[in-house]
Amino acid sequence: MKTNECPDKRPIPQIHNRCFGLELDQKEVLTLFDLIDQHPDIKIPPGEISFNFVNEEEICRLHDQFFQDPEPTDVITFPGDLEDQVSGDICISPEYAISMARDFGHTFSRELSLYLIHGCLHLSGFRDHEVAERAEMRKGEQTLMNAVESANLFPTFTYTKNSIIYA
Repeated sequence: MKTNECPDKRPIPQIHNRCFGLELDQKEVLTLFDLIDQHPDIKIPPGEISFNFVNEEEICRLHDQFFQDPEPTDVITFPGDLEDQVSGDICISPEYAISMARDFGHTFSRELSLYLIHGCLHLSGFRDHEVAERAEMRKGEQTLMNAVESANLFPTFTYTKNSIIYA
């Protein structure tokens, strides 16, 4: 299930906040990534990994361009090119997380952390197109969410839109 195991090299995370209204602590996000990357079930290929927080318009554009679906989505993961030392790109929609957090009774920060985990699982070789794959993905998500919760390492994300603050 895992791809390109390379124990002596690690992914190098980069954080790009391109979503107006989103505030985050990069150090906290990097700490979350370290916990994910050090988990024994996770084998993200070495190289640069970009976490891109994008607005709803951008996530819809990407979703349409690459998946022929113009609807908003939570996270889109693009595998990298190991020859170019790129692990991959993970595009995350904070605006989508607002409604999902409300629907599932999670905090906004917890929902965005789940999206980071989901993207990392994809880069680690997990898939979610078939029923059995989705079950394995959900199990991986739950395992990592439990580890983050146990370590109390959910990053603090806040999003302000129309004078409403989501945290």
